[in-house]
Amino acid sequence: MTTPPRPIDLAPVRVLVSESFAPALAPLIDVPHQLATYHSEGDDSLAARLRDTDVFVSSLYKAAWSRPATRLRLIQGVGAGTDSIDLAAVPVGCTVCNVYGHEWAVAEYCFMTMMMLNRDVVAQDAALRHGNWSGGVFRRELRARTLLVLGLGHIGVEVVRWGRFLGLDVIALTRAPSAERARQHGL
Repeated sequence: MTTPPRPIDLAPVRVLVSESFAPALAPLIDVPHQLATYHSEGDDSLAARLRDTDVFVSSLYKAAWSRPATRLRLIQGVGAGTDSIDLAAVPVGCTVCNVYGHEWAVAEYCFMTMMMLNRDVVAQDAALRHGNWSGGVFRRELRARTLLVLGLGHIGVEVVRWGRFLGLDVIALTRAPSAERARQHGL
C-alpha cells in the first residue's frame, strides 16, 4: 500500500496590485495569497513595498525598483504591451507577462471612434440639443477609405478583420512582415 503524497504547504503568494484593479483581481486568484494595494505607480514607497512582493501587477516597472525586489517572481502587465517595463531591470528568475483576449473590445472601440468622428456625432448631438435639426446624416462613408493598422498582434489582426468586413482598404505595418501573413489576413 502506498501512502498518498502530502499536499505541498505553500506560503501565501504576496501580490501587489493597483487599488483600481484589486476588486476585479481578488476573486480570480485561486491560490493562498495576501493582496496588497498601491495608489499609483508614481508612489515613492512602491520600491520598498516590492521587497516583500512575489507578484507585481502593473504595466510599469522601473530599474530603480529592481534592487529591493529580490522576491519578485512575476510581473503581470495589465495591457497588451510591455513597453513600460524595463526588461533589463527585471530580477533574474522573474517572468514578465502581458494580457490578451480583449482584441474584440479594442477593435469595437476603434471603429466606434472612427464612425463617431466620421459622422461628427458630438457636434450633431450638440446641435440637436439646441433645436438645430439641419445637420446632415449623409456624410462620406468609411467604406472604400484606407485604414492603416500598426502592428499585427491579437488586436491588430482583429482591427484588420473589422476593417475588411466594413469594406476599407486595409494596410498593416508589422515588425515581422511576410507574404504568408499578408495573404492570411487579406492584406
